[in-house]
Amino acid sequence: MVDCPLAQAALRAPSRAFLIVADATRTDLSRADRLNTNTTYTFAQVDKLVAARAFALDGAGSLNKGIVLLPVEQSLQSMVAVFAHIRAGALVVPVDSQLPEERLQCLKALYHRKSVDQGALSACLGIFTSGSSGDPKLVLHSWETLQANAKASNQIIPLLEGDKTLLSLPLYHIGGFAQVLRAVLSATSLVLAGRVESPSVLLGQCITHTSMVSTQLQRLLTHAVRLPQLKSVLIGGGPIDKALIRAARQWGIPLMPSYGMSETASQVITEVELGKQRLLGDTELKLNTAGELCVRSSSLFLGYWGAKGFEPAGYRDGWFATGDLARFKDDQWQIIGRVDNQFISGGKNIQPEEIEKQLALLPGVKNAIVVPVPDAEFGTRPFAFISRQDGLDVDADFQQNIVAQLKKQVPGYLVPRLYAQLPDTRGIKIKRQPLIALAQRMKPQ
Repeated sequence: MVDCPLAQAALRAPSRAFLIVADATRTDLSRADRLNTNTTYTFAQVDKLVAARAFALDGAGSLNKGIVLLPVEQSLQSMVAVFAHIRAGALVVPVDSQLPEERLQCLKALYHRKSVDQGALSACLGIFTSGSSGDPKLVLHSWETLQANAKASNQIIPLLEGDKTLLSLPLYHIGGFAQVLRAVLSATSLVLAGRVESPSVLLGQCITHTSMVSTQLQRLLTHAVRLPQLKSVLIGGGPIDKALIRAARQWGIPLMPSYGMSETASQVITEVELGKQRLLGDTELKLNTAGELCVRSSSLFLGYWGAKGFEPAGYRDGWFATGDLARFKDDQWQIIGRVDNQFISGGKNIQPEEIEKQLALLPGVKNAIVVPVPDAEFGTRPFAFISRQDGLDVDADFQQNIVAQLKKQVPGYLVPRLYAQLPDTRGIKIKRQPLIALAQRMKPQ
């Protein structure tokens, strides 16, 4: 059995409330008589459930430090399953329980039950990301790297007895898992109670800490409600509009813009107050000669797991090149773009090559290029340029057919809703930058 922080928290604070689960049918707590619809589980109770599940898994003898893809949702059952598989010695990969079945089976064929290489034996968690080839791969972390980040976060944003964190990000996202681990290490409560953009949830559950992406914050602000009990709201998941930050702070929301990624086990830079950034723990930053941000930290990942197995992170003197272009100005680190083609939409990392690969497999599609366009709600959205095999225009019927087929293959956020004819370059290699400019001109206002 693998030791884990949950067992330690159960020994330290056995009777303290850990998981507070709201009635699933009443997550929008809009009336005072619905505020007592929670079921509370102590650290000792959750640990007992995890121990029993882990014992059963270990007794079955089917894990053997292999990779386990685990469909998850925001629930007690998923939380127990994740911790139990890790405790039993598996390398757990949480995935969205709402993934299309074909997509899930494809991922299982590539990763599920695969034995772990010698260099990754300490890994306990894998988070999916996309490489420049468009193929999904796993970012691997150990308990040591995960805890290094969570402990450092708790030092600059303390979680005290009585505080409550709303689990607002998915368990298959590094930000969601980080929320869980920070609550475990501080022996404070984690609330599973609906959407973070709902003021009635935040007020009704007395939430003090949570995390958001820009899309969620925009939706919250439309309610124009003050939330005096909030102590900290981490926001990340891509570029954040300064006007949005100002609006949130005018409403008294203690917003803390952050920067991080799966490879760093969540945030490494946090603006704890206006104009004051903090680096987490032992994190060091520098720019290489190309202006790319490089990170050195004890929370850095072990490496990737891809189609060819384990790929060590390949640090140079401990430095990891993030792929983000940055500058240091006025005592602030500023992210100004991507070295590769990846962009972020609604807090989700979008690798256009992944969408292009799926589009190219569809009947009638000859070629496809996907670029980002600005979007008021999601920050950016994918815009697909397509050429048809029959040479005809990409008309409305053809677009609708593509959307319907793609929805069966990939998650919804990877399905472009905007399409146009791919310009004929007469054999010259297609460049993305002109297409980005063209997409912005063509996008409906």
